Amino acid sequence: MMKNICWVTCFLLSFHFLNAQKHTIGEFYGGGVVFAVNEDGSHGLIVETTDQSGSCDWNEAQIAVKQEKNHSEEGKKFTDWRLPVIDELQMLFTNLKVDKLCSSIAKICFNTEYYWSSSKYIYTNTETNEKGYDYAWFFKFGIGGADWTAMGNSVAVRAVREF
Repeated sequence: MMKNICWVTCFLLSFHFLNAQKHTIGEFYGGGVVFAVNEDGSHGLIVETTDQSGSCDWNEAQIAVKQEKNHSEEGKKFTDWRLPVIDELQMLFTNLKVDKLCSSIAKICFNTEYYWSSSKYIYTNTETNEKGYDYAWFFKFGIGGADWTAMGNSVAVRAVREF
């Protein structure tokens, strides 16, 4: 009996791993476009195909990525969307080969140049040595590169999720 249970368990595990779907950069999957994958293609990151806001402050951006009404039809099928960290936006720009706000790999474009990240920036005034905590990083999709600004400024929002 114990041998049969082990055999069935081993069979099911090997079946699962042999049939695991391999995903690739640029593939439409999971409510958006895959822009990063691990070595075997079983896990990675997906970017939404539409903006969740064309212009909002950083705190509003945190809310916009969670609201179903702000997502594409495919994106609405998932509830784990979040604001990307700044390194993920750089990876997105590089891996999808974004040029003139559009990807040369996947049919996806960005409607504006600047997009919020969830990464905060701590500003230090060099004259007074006082720190400012109400700043965050954003990514420039027009030229590629990161910069920071006050969280109260308006920047566009594009959500990501993991698979």
